[in-house]
Amino acid sequence: MILLYWVPIYIWCLLSPVYATVSKSNYNRDDEIPILVTNISPGGNGENGLFHLYPVSYFEEATDFCYADKWVDENEPSFDNQKYKTISNVFKSDTIFNDHIYYGPRTIISKFQQDIQCDQMCWRSYATANASQINFLIENDYRLNFYIDDMPIGKEFYDYNSNKFYLSNNVPIGYSDVNKVLHIYNHWQFVIYYTNTGLNNYNIIKAVMQQRSTKRSKESENQCQVFPPMTLRLKSDVDNKVIFTYEIVWKEVDHEVTNHYDWSNRFDQYRHSLVNYKYDNIQNTLNFVLVLFIALYSRSKFSSIINDADMKSYKAVSSSPLAEETVDDEFLLDWHSLKNDVFRKPCNLVLFSNLVGFGFQFLLTSTLILSLLILNIISILIPNDVKHKFFEFAILTSGIQSYVSSTVYKNFHPSYSKKNSATNTLKDHKKIIVVNAIFTPIVFLVISTVLNLAYKSANSSKYLGFDVFMKIVKKFLFLYFPLSLSGSLYSLKFSKTNFFNENVNVNIIEKQIPSSVPVFNRPVITSLVVAIFPFTIVCTRLDSLWYSILFNNFYFGFWNYLICVFLACIVSAAINMTMVFDSLNAGDWKWHWLSVKSGLTVALYCFVYSFKVVGWNKFGDKQSFLIFVCQNFLVSFLIGAGFASINFYFAWVSVKRLYKA
Repeated sequence: MILLYWVPIYIWCLLSPVYATVSKSNYNRDDEIPILVTNISPGGNGENGLFHLYPVSYFEEATDFCYADKWVDENEPSFDNQKYKTISNVFKSDTIFNDHIYYGPRTIISKFQQDIQCDQMCWRSYATANASQINFLIENDYRLNFYIDDMPIGKEFYDYNSNKFYLSNNVPIGYSDVNKVLHIYNHWQFVIYYTNTGLNNYNIIKAVMQQRSTKRSKESENQCQVFPPMTLRLKSDVDNKVIFTYEIVWKEVDHEVTNHYDWSNRFDQYRHSLVNYKYDNIQNTLNFVLVLFIALYSRSKFSSIINDADMKSYKAVSSSPLAEETVDDEFLLDWHSLKNDVFRKPCNLVLFSNLVGFGFQFLLTSTLILSLLILNIISILIPNDVKHKFFEFAILTSGIQSYVSSTVYKNFHPSYSKKNSATNTLKDHKKIIVVNAIFTPIVFLVISTVLNLAYKSANSSKYLGFDVFMKIVKKFLFLYFPLSLSGSLYSLKFSKTNFFNENVNVNIIEKQIPSSVPVFNRPVITSLVVAIFPFTIVCTRLDSLWYSILFNNFYFGFWNYLICVFLACIVSAAINMTMVFDSLNAGDWKWHWLSVKSGLTVALYCFVYSFKVVGWNKFGDKQSFLIFVCQNFLVSFLIGAGFASINFYFAWVSVKRLYKA
């Protein structure tokens, strides 16, 4: 019955993006197509070399870029500025994170195939404080985010690493000239490319913005010729009047003739690379050779252990009724002597089980997200798309997480009956049930609370109020908890999944680990060694990952990234299996935490490596530093948990086969 309850949820989980995100729109002449905006985001290329990592609202008075002129009469007594900003101006509401998509400048009315030449959007007279705020945003490379037909409007650049042109997915507010004087862009030209699909139906495939800074007098306010650039002066006696104008140009292209992108691959034109594609291919080849060598070495070593003469002697001895008395002295300090200890429960079993289940949940969720991205069902460039799906999948896979955690728990718990699950009383195992239901929510709640406080202190648009927080809490209460409880109950009461056979015996007194364990077999050293190889494979990809998270860029292809992670998982599992056997051979039977710690050490490497992207002293303020630490701790922890679950699984398979449990 529980499976019947889960199946419709997961089918909906996989199919819902088809109707909710990337869908083709066919347009006809004169169709109105809104130009949308999201909040102003950091670009990561400031003049002073410092990073500010929090977005600011597009609808702040200090950064008013023509957001309310024509569609709403501000002079009416009933006009409520705050209500207007949060409700009436929303094109697509974000019910989870309150990160809405808004209508763009209200005077821009885009009709399909109708060009607009030099039309005025609005004029603004900025006070000194407001001019200072805009100059701050220009100096720190904050970007405007415009969208049309779910596609970012950007500027075209040439990528020397991949030898092709690409589009940025946002545009700067202004620029700094050679004399370090800041200028604001106040003329925007939207160039929109489209293709004819037949029967007078058209698809938008590309949107480019050209920008210009022009200082115009009252007599020339409706002209778009080249004028001296506009500078916002920080003097009280200076009139910082800025006239904003725009143009819209429609261009039809034949992608079969001009080699333009078509609708199916239009998001590929935003992709560019941080390294030369030749080096990228060389690195992938070297990674493949490394993985193949390590995997073959691990397999050959394990096969030789299984088939050697000592193993045959061990089988004969261990099958004897007097096995404990007849074990030879040569077996006392190697893996042969650990049969009745190697299946002992690890310390902190509840925490151990939850880490394994949490890692498996992250792997499943990430695989679903990458699959949808590869199939172009969702897009990283559509605002909130990936973030929402990750949140939904994290909730809907809570039953899987609790099932895996409970299964690990019950197979190592000494009081759990593996012969008949129905005889087990749940009250003896209520701790694992409760922790399963609260482990993931608490991890995310603590980190998100710290992030939210940082956003609040920076007056960022990402700050979530109490009402939004309560919405998230309700989703966990009414969706996450029931699914988590059902997964735990099904595992503990009905599932017959056993890690080991019923004839496995565990000594009452645990075997002491020799004090003379070699240095390279000690848990800390082993974890560092096991983790360095998978980290080496993914480290160059981490640059792209950090920049994508922090500055909303699009650097990598998802197939390439998926293959890279897959290779890293293989090499991590292979090396971990080898190191686990070496530890057992040194008399250390605590292989459980060794596997998990080796995975979590990858998280440590990733977290430390993340500071390479921006440096230790490149943060513009303490809020940015705190945001960076929280975000990258969470991402690193998720990566480490995934590797930990993989390492544990393969270590369990190896140990089970080694001792024929």
